[in-house]
Amino acid sequence: MKRSTVSALAGVVLLATGFLALQATGFRFDGVNGTLLGTGLLALLYFLVTDAAQVGAFARARSTRYWVSTGVLTSFVAAILVMLNFLALRHHPRWDLSEGAVFSLSAQTSQLLAGLDEDVELTWFSKDDNLRMEVREYQYKSDHVRYRFVDPDADPATARAYGIDQYQTLVVSSGERTRRVESPRGQAMPTEEDIVNALVYVTRDAVRKIYFTTGHGEASLDDLEGRDGLGVAREQLEK
Repeated sequence: MKRSTVSALAGVVLLATGFLALQATGFRFDGVNGTLLGTGLLALLYFLVTDAAQVGAFARARSTRYWVSTGVLTSFVAAILVMLNFLALRHHPRWDLSEGAVFSLSAQTSQLLAGLDEDVELTWFSKDDNLRMEVREYQYKSDHVRYRFVDPDADPATARAYGIDQYQTLVVSSGERTRRVESPRGQAMPTEEDIVNALVYVTRDAVRKIYFTTGHGEASLDDLEGRDGLGVAREQLEK
């Protein structure tokens, strides 16, 4: 097989692979898909330059007219499909038809996510990856939300690195700041309020402080059981 023919075949394969890689990244160019597409174009250009005679003879053939027409029509249809796919990836509207929109995030949460300007990673430690569908709502609102599922039994090293000592624990991190969110007792995952509070904590520079006085008969901040204890209030504030 001639070198120019091999170059043409390689160019087609590289372009197809580069397009698939580009589609996988949501049509965002990176080093991988850019290299594949660029190399494919160069390979096809090499074929056209080095074997111009064969290309010219093919172009003058009668059957070429039919194939060119078919190719143009196919390319036009493919371009429309690519454009529709691109629009679907960039703009994918959703409708929550449930009563009370129970499957939608609150307006405050949506506003917070829309305002994110740095990446936030949600790492879910559990035996079941039951939080993924919930997190997709957050990712739909912001491209800065990343999600990772870790089974502490299958990956104990990662669990130890994050200080995880129980299942159904979510770690929210951004830069150097980290917040651990444990699921409420009897629930399989954290509440939206708990997740949002953690997002606020790791993405805001300022940390608010609340002071309590002691030594004058005030209620205890460690009392979680007594009627006058402030333990529950302290836990809610710490969230």
